[in-house]
Amino acid sequence: MSTDTVSSLKSLRAKRTRLCHSLDRTVKYLDTRERDKNSNLAELNKRKDILEPMLNQYENIQEQIEELADIECEDSEREEFERKYFHSVGLIDKLISDHSPPSIEIKQNDSLHSSLD
Repeated sequence: MSTDTVSSLKSLRAKRTRLCHSLDRTVKYLDTRERDKNSNLAELNKRKDILEPMLNQYENIQEQIEELADIECEDSEREEFERKYFHSVGLIDKLISDHSPPSIEIKQNDSLHSSLD
C-alpha cells in the first residue's frame, strides 16, 4: 500500500470517527430527553435535519475506506453506526409526536351526511 493510500485511509478514518462521535452525542442527548421528558421541539427538528446528511456522509466515507483498503471487513463499524442512526431517528420521531397535541376524531353525523348526498 502506497504512502498516499495510507495517508488517505488515515484521514478518512478520522472523518468517520468524528461522525461517529457526533452521532454518539446525539444519542446521548436523546436518551437524556426521553428520560426527563424535557425536550425542545425546535431543537429536535434541527437534530433530525442533520441526521440524514450524517448518514450519507458516513456511507460515502465508509465506501472510500473500503475501496482504498480493498476490504469489506469493517461491516461491524457500519452496523453500529446504522443501529445508532435508526435508534436516533426513531427516538426523535417519538419525542416529536409526544409534543403534538392528541388528534381528535371527528365523528360524522349520519343524518347530516345523508342529507348532503
